Amino acid sequence: MYEPAYISKATNHSVDAVSRYLQPFKKVVALTLEGKDKTSIA
Repeated sequence: MYEPAYISKATNHSVDAVSRYLQPFKKVVALTLEGKDKTSIA
């Protein structure tokens, strides 16, 4: 997995912005791996 600093450079976004995006994304990934359906995740 890439670090927020790398992603921020590659996308021309701040590290803070990348970190704010990654937090909920990680939650969605975890819930998906637990077998939750899209409706439950949303």
